[in-house]
Amino acid sequence: MPASGGAKLSGGNGAIRAIAFSQDGELVATAGDDRLANVWETHGGQPVATFEQAQPLTSVAFAAGHVVTGGSDGTSRMWAPAAIA
Repeated sequence: MPASGGAKLSGGNGAIRAIAFSQDGELVATAGDDRLANVWETHGGQPVATFEQAQPLTSVAFAAGHVVTGGSDGTSRMWAPAAIA
């Protein structure tokens, strides 16, 4: 049986290449070809933060309260917790 409902997470353009949930399940992050990592609240889909990297993104993860992104050029960035609050 197909799932129904769910919050639509809007804010990026282009293909999504990675999705990650925070350890507490309160946040979800996406990363993709538009060079953006977007973070939303899982309940209600409210945007929390957007981070931009120089190249398209291929990965995203939550680690120790940070958002970590990986770009197609081989670079990674760790984004400050204050920007996620």
